[in-house]
Amino acid sequence: MSIYKKVAKIIVIAFIFLTFTNIFCNTSHAIEDFEVKVSIGFNGYYKLGKVIPLKVEVKNNYKDIDGKVQVFFRTPRGNDSLYTFYSKKLNISKGTTKEINMNVLLNEHYIYNLLKVRIIDNDGQFLWEDEVNVGPLKVMDTGAIGIISDDYDSLRYFSNLYYKIMNGEKRFYYILNLNNLLPENTYMLESFDVLVINNYNTEKFSTNQVLAIKNWVKRGGTLIIGTGPNYQQTLKGLESIQDIDVLERDKTNRFFNYKSEIPLEIAKLKIDGAKKQNNELIYKKKIGKGNIIVTAFDLGLKPFTEFNRRNEVMNNIVNESIGIKNLIKYESKGPTSIYNTEYLVGYVPKDRLPSFKLVIGIISIFIIMVGPLNYIILKRLDKREFGWVTVPIIVLVFSSLIYFWGTSTQFRASIVNSVNVINVKPDADIAEIESTIGIMPFKKGDIDVSLSDDIYISHDNNMYRYQSANLQDGDIILENYQGKENHLVFRESGLWDVKTISLKKFINLNNGIQQDITFSEDRLIGTIKNLTDMDVEDAVLIYGDSFEKIGDIKKGATKNINVQLTGTKSQINKIKSYHYLITKLYPYNGTQQGNQDNKIDIRTKRRILEQYYETKRNDMEDIMIIGWNTKPLIKEIKVNGAYANRNVKSLVVIPVEVKYEKGQEVKIPYGMLEPKIVDVTNLTYDDRMKQFFGEGEVVLSYKLNTDIKLNKMTIDLGSANITRNENVYVYNYKTDKWDKYDSRMIVIDSENKEVYYNNSEGTKVTIAIDGRKDRILIPEFSVEGVVR
Repeated sequence: MSIYKKVAKIIVIAFIFLTFTNIFCNTSHAIEDFEVKVSIGFNGYYKLGKVIPLKVEVKNNYKDIDGKVQVFFRTPRGNDSLYTFYSKKLNISKGTTKEINMNVLLNEHYIYNLLKVRIIDNDGQFLWEDEVNVGPLKVMDTGAIGIISDDYDSLRYFSNLYYKIMNGEKRFYYILNLNNLLPENTYMLESFDVLVINNYNTEKFSTNQVLAIKNWVKRGGTLIIGTGPNYQQTLKGLESIQDIDVLERDKTNRFFNYKSEIPLEIAKLKIDGAKKQNNELIYKKKIGKGNIIVTAFDLGLKPFTEFNRRNEVMNNIVNESIGIKNLIKYESKGPTSIYNTEYLVGYVPKDRLPSFKLVIGIISIFIIMVGPLNYIILKRLDKREFGWVTVPIIVLVFSSLIYFWGTSTQFRASIVNSVNVINVKPDADIAEIESTIGIMPFKKGDIDVSLSDDIYISHDNNMYRYQSANLQDGDIILENYQGKENHLVFRESGLWDVKTISLKKFINLNNGIQQDITFSEDRLIGTIKNLTDMDVEDAVLIYGDSFEKIGDIKKGATKNINVQLTGTKSQINKIKSYHYLITKLYPYNGTQQGNQDNKIDIRTKRRILEQYYETKRNDMEDIMIIGWNTKPLIKEIKVNGAYANRNVKSLVVIPVEVKYEKGQEVKIPYGMLEPKIVDVTNLTYDDRMKQFFGEGEVVLSYKLNTDIKLNKMTIDLGSANITRNENVYVYNYKTDKWDKYDSRMIVIDSENKEVYYNNSEGTKVTIAIDGRKDRILIPEFSVEGVVR
C-alpha cells in the first residue's frame, strides 16, 4: 500500500472518530446542560376550573443564566393543536438547583402526558428545550379531602368516606397527602372540600399557609383538627385561625355509643362560640361560610381507628358540614364558563360612541351638501352638467373627513370593561373582588395585558381558540407570564376581538362595613356603618325570597334599618326562584339610565345579579345587603404598555349577621329560612327553581341555626304541590321510627315538640314522590320562638 493510501486511510479514520466523538459529546452536553423535573397539581391530581400548582425544578450544569423558563400546554383545535405557555423569570447560577413555582388553571381534561419545557435567556435565545413526562394527570371529579399528618397511613380510612348522589350511587372522596404540598394561596385550596390536620407540628406552617387556610375556611371550606394526646404540636401553629384552650387531658371507654376495652385519650376543650356534640367529643364552629370541627381525640390512634363505626361517624361529620347541595355540584359537566358574562363586558360604552343627534346632524349636513346646496351652486354658475363630477367629489371628501375624525378620536385607547362582585366580609376590613374583564384593544396583532402580582388570573383557552383564525397548527394562543407584574399576551388578536379574563383579589376596606342588627319579633332593627372609601348605591336588603329597598349607604355614613319581614309562601304556578325575585326588584319595563361610566342601568343590574345567583346560589346567606359601585378598586390595567380606559360595574354583597338578644321573641316568616337536604334517592334536583323531579324520596331537615327556643314551627306542604298522592313521613325521636303524616300542614308546637323536634337535627321529613307529578317544590317553613 502506497504512503498516500495509508495517509488517506488515517485521515478518514480520524475524521470518522472525531465526527462521532463530537456527536456523542454534543449529545451528552445537551442532556447534561439542564436537568428538569415538572410536577402539576397535587400529586398529579387536579380539579377542572381550579387553580393548581405548577412546579418546575431546574438543575443547571451549563452556565450562569438570567432568563425565563416556559412550560407549554396543548389546546386541541380540530385536527390541529395550539399552545398556551406559562413562563417565569429564571435566575440560576451554574451548579445549583432552583425550584420555580407557578399556578395554572385547566378547564378541560388534559390528556397529554408530555409537556414541552423551554429555557431561554433574556435575549430570547433558546438554551434548552425538551418534552418532560408529567402524566397521566387525573381529574378529581368528586369531593376531595386533603390530609396533613406525620402519620398519614393512620388516616387512610378517610378513603372509605362517601356521599350519595341523586340516584343513590356512592361517590367516594379523593384523599390526598398534603404534607409537602400545602399551598400559600387561598385559591389553590379551592380544589379541596375538607382539610384534615392531625398529629402534625403546625408551627412548620408559614404565615402565608396559615392565612390561606383561614381565608379558605371563611370562603366555605371545612377544617377538621384532631387533638387528643398530640394536641400541643397540632394546635400551636393554628392560634391565628382559632383559639382552642385545652383545660385538661382525660380518658374515656365510651364514645359514640360504643364501649371500648382500650380507653380513648381525649382533651377537654374550650372553644368560644363552638357547639359541643357527642358528649364533648366533637366541637363545631361556623366561621364565615365554612366550619372548623375539632375532635377531642386523635383521629389516627386506637381505639378510634379500630372502632367499627369509625367510617360512619366521620362520614356524617364530613357530609353534614359540606352539605348535600354542595356535593352534587360535581355531577355537573364542569365549571361555569365565563361565556355567561361575556355579553356584559363586550360592549363599547356610550360615551365612546357618537350621539344619535350628532349622527343625524352629520347625515343631514351631507344630504344638504350633496343635494340642494350642490344643485343651487351649480345652477347659479350654470354648470349643472358637472353634477356627475361634484357629487362623487363631495362624497369622497366628506367620507375622508369622517374617517380621519373618527379614527383619531374614538378608538385610539383600549377599553377595559369590568363587571365585579365585591364580597364584603362582615365586620372585617377586607373584601374579595371577583371580576370578569373584557379587553377591547382595537388593534391587530399581539395584545399584552399587564396586572399587579397579587391578583389571581384565570382565562378560558376554549374561548381564545375560536378567535384564532390567524394561527396555524403549533402556534401559540396565549402567554401567561407570572412575576412582580403579571402579563397575559394574546397572540394574533383580531381587530374587534374581545379578550375576556377573570380576576380574584383581596382588598383592604379601611375599617370595613360595620353592622349592628337584631331581631325584634318580625322586624330587623339596627344600623349599618359604611367606614370604607366606597359608596354603596341603591342598596337593597334581601331576605329569603323578599327584599326591601333601603337607599344609598354613602362612605362615612350610617344607615338605620327598620324592616318588617313579610315573606310569603311559594306557589307552584308562581315559583319563587331567584328569577322571580330579580324581576320584581329590577323589572324589564324599568327606566333605563344609560350606560355612562357613573351609572348602571336596570338591565345591567338585572344581568349581573342573575349571574351572581347563578354561580353563588348554594353559598348565599339567608339575609344580605346588595348595592352598586362604579369605582375601580383594582390597580390600573395596562394594555400594550398604556393605561386603558376603564368602565367598572360592581355589585357589592354584604352578608348580614343578625344578633339575637336573650329573651327576645322572634317570628321568622316563610321564604326566609331554607331546610337542609339530608338525603335524596332517585330524584333530580333543580337548585335554581328549588324543585324535585322523578320518582323517589327526599329527606329534609327543618331546624334553626341559632340558639332559639322553638315555640312553633309550621311546614307548608300544600303550597309545594304535595298532595295526598305523595307519602309524607315525620321522624319520631321517641320511637326511632317514621310516622306517616296525612295533613298538608305540619305544625310542631309544645304538644309534639318532644316527639318530632331535636335541637341538633331539627324536624326530619321524608317525602316519597311517585313520579306522576311533573315537579314538587321544597316545602317552606315559618318559625316562632324566644332567644335563649
